[in-house]
Amino acid sequence: MSSKWNPEISEIVTEGLDALRVGLAIFDASDVLIYCNEHFRHLYRSLESIDEVVGLSFADILQLVVNKGEIAGREVIEDPAAWVERRLQKHREPDGQPLEEQLADGRWIQVKVRALPDGGVIGVWQDITSLQTSNLRLADAVDAIGDGFAIWDQRDQLVAHNARFAELFAGSDAPLKSGDSFEGATQRLLAHGLLEDEPAAEAQVEAWRQAHHQLFGRTVIRYRDQRWFLIKERRTRDGGMVSLLTDITDIKNREHSLVLRGKSLERTIGELSTVQGKLKQQGGEIAAMAEELSQAKRAVEQADASKTRFLRSISHELRTPLNAIIGFAEVLRDGLLGPLGHHRYQEYANDIHSSGSHLLGLVNQLLDLSRIEAGRYELECEPQDVGVLIRNSARLMAKQIEDAGLELVCEIPSDPPALVADQQAVRQILVNLLSNAVKFTPSGGEIRISIGQEAEQLAITVTDTGIGIPAEKMSGLMRPFERVDNDLNRQTEGTGLGLAISRSLAEMHGGTLDLNSVLGNGTTAVLRLPSAGPGEQVHYFPAQGVGA
Repeated sequence: MSSKWNPEISEIVTEGLDALRVGLAIFDASDVLIYCNEHFRHLYRSLESIDEVVGLSFADILQLVVNKGEIAGREVIEDPAAWVERRLQKHREPDGQPLEEQLADGRWIQVKVRALPDGGVIGVWQDITSLQTSNLRLADAVDAIGDGFAIWDQRDQLVAHNARFAELFAGSDAPLKSGDSFEGATQRLLAHGLLEDEPAAEAQVEAWRQAHHQLFGRTVIRYRDQRWFLIKERRTRDGGMVSLLTDITDIKNREHSLVLRGKSLERTIGELSTVQGKLKQQGGEIAAMAEELSQAKRAVEQADASKTRFLRSISHELRTPLNAIIGFAEVLRDGLLGPLGHHRYQEYANDIHSSGSHLLGLVNQLLDLSRIEAGRYELECEPQDVGVLIRNSARLMAKQIEDAGLELVCEIPSDPPALVADQQAVRQILVNLLSNAVKFTPSGGEIRISIGQEAEQLAITVTDTGIGIPAEKMSGLMRPFERVDNDLNRQTEGTGLGLAISRSLAEMHGGTLDLNSVLGNGTTAVLRLPSAGPGEQVHYFPAQGVGA
């Protein structure tokens, strides 16, 4: 360390001063720096060594840090000479009050200067960035409070307050500031006639004083301009006091308005009594209507249950003869007992087999629908290989896809996401979606199946390049027996049950089935199922289901 320090000072004292976390500097009677510790140099980071500043006057040091852009603030930027002059005056005539200045890198420095008996000056420079940041945050928090806010210390002197609280004293001769006493502040309210006329003003101030000295205080004051304020007081742990000021003028005005409307309310009560009698009469009529509606509801439920029982019964009754018809048709079609003779017999056998298979599919769908509506369709969920499941479903539809002249593209990753589900139910959903895509996609089109992961759900997407669905038909496609009415589907077989059953099966898994389509531009169906399996299963068919 280089300095002009008295050589009698021991090396250990010098090292101790260098170890201080504050900057220390001593100027002689000529205001020349004769000593500074190592931390003083670190405060101004543009100074490379102590030797650079020792021997310079305080004015030269100031000019040096200003020229190197160390000091922040509008004044030092717009008029650096004036700032240097003001700072020199504070240095040469110390008044014992600390000076705070902000550096260009955001730090805050507090400077305390004291005159020495020989005419020199000793100064202490301390980094107060953390304290200043905390104070600024506290000031911002206080200003952000919607109500007036003030903190008083144990001596009842103002420590901090926001602008809202200062408005209470806006008509006095001087603005409210930190250090003002509580007693002086209340006297200013009386001295400048801010409150309503005497003697009410004195009584209000006295009530505030009493509330202020309680553990929890509360009082109301009224201003001359007809504003009302509620003041709540609370004692702090260190013996101070917190004051919270709330403008309750609107509340007081509403109270006054309610008093004025008291007579009107009395008349209204009489009118309400009359209305109450009418309401009682209407209530009896509504109760009777509710009973009728309840009976009608029960009748509808009974009819719905009867329909379900009928569907289940007739479906079971039809399956046995249908299986026989299909079996005999296969014998005739394949000539198992010998040739039929005429070629038309072969065509009729094919037609019988095709019609019987279609009717059996309808019966099976009706059975599925009735089981779902009756809550008797139970899922058997277990871990599934989604890739195998999709390939098996595609294999079942391979002939129909080939006969329709379509191309099927399966985008299945080598390591598909995990899925816990009922294999038969998911396969039935996929077959239904593929069947719909085949029915409504002209020859030469494409059907694409892909797999994706959405959060905790597995998404299977079936997209076709078919004729699409009109927007007005989308909302009804998920209801039983609903079909898209257009030229193409009049030529295709279908009952309108496939999508309804598929959506119900998806919801039983805790998932969804959504359709998106643009007329003439194909349809996209997205089946979303929870990867970990269903939670609470739903064993009913939604009567008012809507499409995506």
